Amino acid sequence: MKKIFLFAIATIFISLSSQSQCLPIPPSMNEGIYPDTLSHACINYLYYDTTVVVFLLDTTLTMPPFGTFVIPADSVIIDSITGVPVGITTTQSSPGAAYPSGPTIPAMQCIEFVGIPISPQATTEIKLYCTYYATVPFVGVQSFPDTLSLYLSVGQNGSSSIINTTACDFYTSPSGLSTWYSSGTYADTIANNEGCDSIITINLTITEIDSTVVQNGDTLFAVDTADSYQWYNCVSNFTALAGETNSYFSFTSSGDYALVLEKNGCYDTSACISVVYTHSNALTANDIQIFPNPTQDYSTIKFNTVQEEAKLEIRNHLGQLLSSETYYNCSSIQIYLPIIQGIYFIQMQTSDSPPSFYKIIKNQ
Repeated sequence: MKKIFLFAIATIFISLSSQSQCLPIPPSMNEGIYPDTLSHACINYLYYDTTVVVFLLDTTLTMPPFGTFVIPADSVIIDSITGVPVGITTTQSSPGAAYPSGPTIPAMQCIEFVGIPISPQATTEIKLYCTYYATVPFVGVQSFPDTLSLYLSVGQNGSSSIINTTACDFYTSPSGLSTWYSSGTYADTIANNEGCDSIITINLTITEIDSTVVQNGDTLFAVDTADSYQWYNCVSNFTALAGETNSYFSFTSSGDYALVLEKNGCYDTSACISVVYTHSNALTANDIQIFPNPTQDYSTIKFNTVQEEAKLEIRNHLGQLLSSETYYNCSSIQIYLPIIQGIYFIQMQTSDSPPSFYKIIKNQ
């Protein structure tokens, strides 16, 4: 029990996560407002929350020389509510007076806050002006005014930002709710520093590496074009092969070999390829020139000497034969690649040399 002139002033913030409900039995037998935290509102977004005000069940009143009396509450009225942010309205569960439900259950009032706030406010004080009515011995029904205060903040909504980023295999959104495995433009939402939605546009590039390695004769070729290459010996504790940092590797002994490719700071490793060395006497780099490489339309193969007979095969990265031609008494050959960009392999065999293999990159 409290004296009526000591009626407490409560500070309120309402939480959406624990919204009050107007139940037959108050959330507490003690005077107060439940819950005591209002959720954060954001402009231009629909806002809804509720709170329950529990009023005094009774009070004590000292009336000299008659003594001290316990006076039960007859009713309580919320006369007005001021300071509600523009765009939000309030609704009371009992628009008239709130009455105690019995000698042991105090009066209560449920208040709904609904609407779309239109301007940000760091802290808004909402005041409830109330009148408490009680029947005083020898005097009759008396009214006692009081004021309760609530506080509600309204944050700026609609902030946005753009992130341009790259990732190796996947990317997890800033909110942690999404994971993306392919390049594209995505959207994510997080709370900004005012507790409202911040929309993030993410321009994502996933670096994709094709670690496929193909074999032509005694040479292994990388299918993908990377920033750097390193060939490894799989059966020797995966040892890096000194100096073998090209997109191709001409092996001189049988074994198991693999390639590590690096692109945009990302790495991938091919499967180990088992090969058998055939000891071919192919044309060397000093015997033949291929230019331009990469190319957009055609390339020229130039020999240091006239070749009586030269057989030329063009294969794609899958090893499929695309064309096969034989040339006679030639010192150069002009070849046209398919319209599709990619990597192609040239197998060259002359009248006095076993097959040799070369890689040509076709751009758009």
